[in-house]
Amino acid sequence: LWDQVLLRGYLTKPSLFDKKKAGEYVEDQLVGPQIRVKQGETMALNLNNQLPPESETTCPTHVENVNEPHCFNTINLHTHGFWVSPQGNSDNVFLKFKPQEKFDYQFKMEPNHPAGTYWYHAHLHGSTALQVSNGMAGPLIVEGSRTPKVKNGKVTSTGDMDILWKEKNSYPNENILLFQQIQYRCSNPDPNITFAVPNNCEGVGIGMLENYNDLSISGFWTNQNYYTSINGKIVGEMKVEQNVFNRWRMIHGGVRDTIGLIIKEIPDSSKFTAEQTIKACSAYQEADKKAEFEKLNSLNVHTIAQDGLTMNHVQTRTLSVFHPGYRHDAMVAFPTTNRYCIFDTKLNIDDEINAPLPTGQTTPQLAPTNLFNAQLLGWVNVKAAKTKAQTAAPVPERSCTKNWVKQRYPDPVISA
Repeated sequence: LWDQVLLRGYLTKPSLFDKKKAGEYVEDQLVGPQIRVKQGETMALNLNNQLPPESETTCPTHVENVNEPHCFNTINLHTHGFWVSPQGNSDNVFLKFKPQEKFDYQFKMEPNHPAGTYWYHAHLHGSTALQVSNGMAGPLIVEGSRTPKVKNGKVTSTGDMDILWKEKNSYPNENILLFQQIQYRCSNPDPNITFAVPNNCEGVGIGMLENYNDLSISGFWTNQNYYTSINGKIVGEMKVEQNVFNRWRMIHGGVRDTIGLIIKEIPDSSKFTAEQTIKACSAYQEADKKAEFEKLNSLNVHTIAQDGLTMNHVQTRTLSVFHPGYRHDAMVAFPTTNRYCIFDTKLNIDDEINAPLPTGQTTPQLAPTNLFNAQLLGWVNVKAAKTKAQTAAPVPERSCTKNWVKQRYPDPVISA
């Protein structure tokens, strides 16, 4: 059952997406086009506001408090995490463009700008959350080419992860996953019509968000069974090859709810169809299935960067926590040809975005059984490895050094 929606959002058309560089999972979807830029380049971007006109009532000429909700169809653009000028026609969040206006941005990247995963989104004060929750966001990648420098046996400057991953002019086995919590409201001109289920619009008129009262509060999303999308798709399929490391650039482009990402293997599922896989994954979502959920094998996620900054050491985990705006770069390899489920799990803190961890706990854990749920975000279809008896190698926990550059990171180990 699908709801028809009316949104302010970016769309990616096939002509704007380079499948050779980042997989085939974003195409004509409700997600912003992928933008890639290299260190030292100047990124030129044309912003064209095609939203409907606004009235003086909804968008007054003079606003005393710019943080008060207003001008929901007036936009600008922010490069989240970029080390660039906040003035002029660069990353200036005080610019604003009314419907039918255009603007040419220029972002000058320094030669030493950190390579990594970033994102762009609307950032007009007074309408940011509403616009981003409608889909005005997209992935932004800075490609790096710096090699490490070593003097007297000591690393004097580190290199970019990209030089270990790039082959010729492309990045094989790289995927961008933009998580979005697209919000809309159910509405109908007939006041006598009510909805039996609050989050099911039942094919009746769908309204655009016109005020902040319609935005959900933290914790509402998964509790009401709304779906978090990946690259504009709900419960979509990803295809990978067995025992081959993939680089996943993951971005939380939502505005309200924390994501507790866990990837679980469904046993004896290598022959499952898409329908069978989704049914099998969905069987573990409810609180009374927590014990069975925990028995499933969890995939190790080898995190190499967070928020655009490469780590000194790889961090291996099975639970990855994303608050809105967070980005993780990770290496993942799937050891079997079974189907894998990508879950967003409820954590053991009530207000997941702002709450402190319980006493004595250093990292979030799954919620207790009575509060547990695991929302299915997507699933992974693993194809048999082309190389015989290929086994995923442990990811080395070390910094990027001159000697390490000679290795192709992270190559699987081939066992006889």
